[in-house]
Amino acid sequence: MRHEPERPATRGARGLPRGRASLPPEASAFLQRARVLDATARIVAARGYAAATVEEILRRAGVSRRTFYALFESKADAVRCGFDAAVRLGLPQIMAAIRAEGKPTRAVGAALTTYLTLLDCDRDWADLCVIGVSEAGGAAVQRRDSALAALVDALAPEPGRRPAVLGALLAVDSELRSLLADRDRPLVGARDRLWRLALCAYAGDGGTTGSIDRIPAVASLRASRVDAVITALESTADGRSDELARLIERAARTGDGPALWHAVLEFRERRTHGLPADRELERRALDGLGHATFFGLPLVELAAGRSGALMPPSIRDRCLAYLAVHPGSTAGDVSRGIGAVHRSTVDRQLAWLERAGLARRAVGLGRAATWRVTAAGRAALL
Repeated sequence: MRHEPERPATRGARGLPRGRASLPPEASAFLQRARVLDATARIVAARGYAAATVEEILRRAGVSRRTFYALFESKADAVRCGFDAAVRLGLPQIMAAIRAEGKPTRAVGAALTTYLTLLDCDRDWADLCVIGVSEAGGAAVQRRDSALAALVDALAPEPGRRPAVLGALLAVDSELRSLLADRDRPLVGARDRLWRLALCAYAGDGGTTGSIDRIPAVASLRASRVDAVITALESTADGRSDELARLIERAARTGDGPALWHAVLEFRERRTHGLPADRELERRALDGLGHATFFGLPLVELAAGRSGALMPPSIRDRCLAYLAVHPGSTAGDVSRGIGAVHRSTVDRQLAWLERAGLARRAVGLGRAATWRVTAAGRAALL
């Protein structure tokens, strides 16, 4: 009797047998979960979190809808789980780099180098961990904040320094969002630039905090200075005191735009209600605004629509970054990709970018106009 040779099990594109599983259920579920997480990272990086759909993730992963919802509650849950997986891989390496260094400044540099090297390993996953998590919101943001808190604790054992360290880490995170738009440029190449930004938290040798207020980018985050100015104004009958004068002088000297701006508003509010206001102090605050920074930017640049290192990217910057990653997108694509509230807002920002020579519009026959970033636009993202 002739026996037919045993045929190997037919396998799908990603290695799991079709039909009855030949793997133990635990192994099959693990591989399915890994495929869905990787597909989530790829689709979110390519389309943006808002535009990514569960259907696209299912097609990319090669799993059924039933399988997806047996593993994850939603698209946001898949992003959260993907971030958790990345943290389990990367955070111990970053912590080890921190512990290997004695001086705080060297620890910051070692942590940053390790972090950027990990992100460069896979830029799609980098997009998921830096941008996708924020857009997913809810539990995903809570997991990101937990990882951030662990880094703050490692870099700043002293409670008094933690707010400044947190501000520096958020500044690096914001800067990374724009750097991720250029897929061809390794993130580790921006290490020195980001290190200087992060070292705002450790200004001065040995981590002394005395010089931190001399750095405008960090000074902009010091809400306590703003509160002190307002409290001093409210506590004086004529809007003048030696303490208030010292606060305004210090804010003008350090370029603390938010504190000076609030002082000017309070002085004007006093006059509106017929209360006395010291015009000399108001003039000093106004003069200081000419040289002050808001979130790391001079007032004139902020008014022009740019976003600073410690400020979330403006809609205009987000439009430009989206087009850099997704050339040939329509205005509708951009609006969905950046999660803009109103399509008309995106239309206005794209028109501004075209007038400024940062983006170029192409109109095809019978279809919506598409947009691309110009060379000047790419330079503006750096």
